[in-house]
Amino acid sequence: GFPCLRERSPPVETDGPPGAVAIARALVAFGVTVSMPIEHHSRAALQQCMAAACTGEIQPTVIGFPTSDEWEAADDLRLQDMTAGSSIAIAIERAGTSSDGTCYTMRALPMGRDLVAYELNSILTVGSRLRTVAVGDGGNELGMGSLYADVSRTVPNGAKTGCIVPSDFPIVASVSNWGGYALCCACALLAWDQQLALAADGATNNCAGRHSAEDYVARLVPDARSLEAVILAANDAGAVDGINGQSMGSVDGMPLRIHLDLLDRLRAITLGAMNEGEAVDRPP
Repeated sequence: GFPCLRERSPPVETDGPPGAVAIARALVAFGVTVSMPIEHHSRAALQQCMAAACTGEIQPTVIGFPTSDEWEAADDLRLQDMTAGSSIAIAIERAGTSSDGTCYTMRALPMGRDLVAYELNSILTVGSRLRTVAVGDGGNELGMGSLYADVSRTVPNGAKTGCIVPSDFPIVASVSNWGGYALCCACALLAWDQQLALAADGATNNCAGRHSAEDYVARLVPDARSLEAVILAANDAGAVDGINGQSMGSVDGMPLRIHLDLLDRLRAITLGAMNEGEAVDRPP
């Protein structure tokens, strides 16, 4: 979530944390160890979102870091330790560094060293051994540098606000949270396809030990009830809509119902693709 609400505490918006939590929950379901670094000022918001999403489940570790104006050498070491044990870095709605070294809002307002831990943005550039994924909606998010030419040409103020830090796999969505949910759906579909392939090869019993398509989606993709709890938890922690400043579930200028309906549509599309794939792979 961008710290774009520069006069608020916390300055974080409701786009970002729910999508990050959805991705983290899916990765944990695969048995992946997940660490989630974020500025201290927004740690509680992300933590409360995580608690709302992972009731009774293993929760990823949320790690707070100071903003750049309070960054110390010890923080460099903590960041190095965290990235040393990682194989992939995923950024979603993370303020990205522009060509002049500053992070900007979509209104081209600077987010300074008292709002952003610029050092955290090095996670996407620590070395080629880390595969990097980035989710954004306005081109000023970390990792959108892979699309900087398009951002400069099509986004108002894009040449100034656009992030120049690239990623291996940039994902663009109308709302960054939506890109996060779509990534979870893609993970569920790929895992389901792999299960079908193994079953076709005789590696798994067609009945025993298999999960249904509904099980995969439930484990890896949030449902509307869970998402509502997560967004409202962000509101309870002080996060508000980055466009209109509202709470009550609003994200990026749109009311809660639009986000819940979009998630339902994504889940339905995913289940439809799974069921279609199962019909194709089912022996005559």
